[in-house]
Amino acid sequence: MPRTLRKRAAPKRAPRSKDAPSEPAFDPIGSVKVEPLSKRDLILAHHAARQNRVQAGPWAYYVGIAASCLIVFTGWWLTLDTNIHARIDPNAPGIIATVQDEVARTKAEANFKLPTRAEAEQLVQDPRIVQLQKEWAQMQASTTTNP
Repeated sequence: MPRTLRKRAAPKRAPRSKDAPSEPAFDPIGSVKVEPLSKRDLILAHHAARQNRVQAGPWAYYVGIAASCLIVFTGWWLTLDTNIHARIDPNAPGIIATVQDEVARTKAEANFKLPTRAEAEQLVQDPRIVQLQKEWAQMQASTTTNP
């Protein structure tokens, strides 16, 4: 024998005026029944409309992967110096000798020579340098007086 459920009392509602119009419930789609044949036509029309879209193509995935790899590689490259310094003891005797040898070798290869004091003074008195210094002073004066 099936169980019967007791009916719950309906919640009390405020009495409605007989003048108030009863509005039908809003149904955005509508209650339209579509036959299977017209449903297939709708699906085919939707498929045809989507065919006109421009597809990005598989190259877009390669570009995205390359950009991601570039970002990761750049981050690694920027932190490489920090990682090397963290692993090497700067006070080791071999490191200091190696650095000194490399500095001496680089100076010898580059033939780097600092100018003497007389050469430096002559360079500073060059008319082009003097003109640039005057222009710089004028620019500094104009930016400080006219904020």
